[in-house]
Amino acid sequence: MKTLGHIFGSYQNYPEYDDSKGPYFHRGIDIRAEAGAVVRASAGGKVVEMSGGDCGKYCGVAVKDEAGYTWRYWHLQGDSIPNEIYRAFGENKAIPEGAILGAVVEWLSSSKFEVFNQKYNHIHLTILDKNGLLLNPLIFLKPVFDVSAPEIVDIALVQDGRRLESAEVSADYHIVAEVRDLIHHRKFYEPPYSLHFKVDDGSWRQVWKFDLLPGNSEEVYVRDLFWPSQSRGDYEERRFSINLGFSFEGTQWQGPYQFPRAPGEHRLLLSAGDLAGNYGVKEFRWTVVKPGAR
Repeated sequence: MKTLGHIFGSYQNYPEYDDSKGPYFHRGIDIRAEAGAVVRASAGGKVVEMSGGDCGKYCGVAVKDEAGYTWRYWHLQGDSIPNEIYRAFGENKAIPEGAILGAVVEWLSSSKFEVFNQKYNHIHLTILDKNGLLLNPLIFLKPVFDVSAPEIVDIALVQDGRRLESAEVSADYHIVAEVRDLIHHRKFYEPPYSLHFKVDDGSWRQVWKFDLLPGNSEEVYVRDLFWPSQSRGDYEERRFSINLGFSFEGTQWQGPYQFPRAPGEHRLLLSAGDLAGNYGVKEFRWTVVKPGAR
């Protein structure tokens, strides 16, 4: 693995290229590599989907392993997919682990699609379980060496869609945190794998953990977890403002978590984790005042 680009759940938005789509979660991981690099199957199994030949930069092969997980490898060179893969697909036969699937296609040539003056050639790997749930591919692959914890850059109060510069608030409000992490890259920031917090003497609450995508969708809850006006997710500008009131119970949306309304000082302890077991922790204190008392 050369380096990583977008990872599972990464916030993506490209208004300068396509303002019709809006923000979305990344469904897999982008494994950076040189154009023409050989791509091999990480797990053996039956070839259940493929797109080769005249498919531009969006050619790929999907392999369903014995455990029922489907591994989708996309952005292959269409003419690089071996005949053995076509034959396995047509005959509903399995291929072994390590089988050659093809070669990495050269990504878009414009400098707009470069990452810190480097070509964004990559394989997009997506993994789904037998029920069609999108899963975090990093959990399935050999662990990436990582000794740095996610960085909690800032925590702030938000009211009426506006960030408050003070630590005093009245009436309805919520709390956001700017959090970032570096994974197998020196500059390309990612959102954290997990976020948990506790308020005052309460129990720890999970904001989200990227084993899955919220609602198993790339778009449905992205504006609830991230604050789009304060988040950036293109090839070079990487900033993630996360709504700590995002609230799921299992797979069910619970609506926004309500932070304390009782007047007085309150304390929040935020923990941001990565898959390697590194954690960044930051404390935030604020005061709720009675309406009209500010």
